[in-house]
Amino acid sequence: MLLSPPFTRSNPLLTLQGDDEMDSSKENASNQVPQVSQKIPPIYEYNISSYENFYTSLCNITFEEFSIANTKSALKLNLNSTDDYRTATKLFDDSGIEYHTYQFQKTNNYS
Repeated sequence: MLLSPPFTRSNPLLTLQGDDEMDSSKENASNQVPQVSQKIPPIYEYNISSYENFYTSLCNITFEEFSIANTKSALKLNLNSTDDYRTATKLFDDSGIEYHTYQFQKTNNYS
């Protein structure tokens, strides 16, 4: 008497795959490590007299992608890469633009 393969509720087609295909799919799943991108803090600039000149000067530096929001007392600059963040803060330090920002979040390894 022949028994049919076990039926799984989660994936009924799983029994149709060969053992070698199941092993390779498990290996591929275990080899893929999700990449966590670091959240970049915003930079707040104060005492900017001309928004248009500030915007064009940032465009000339060729940041990858950025956005500027006008808050109650400052301009909020959001950048998408750590290199752009470091370039912007160095530029603001060199040109004397008043700004503040926050520290990057540290990844603590708990063991």
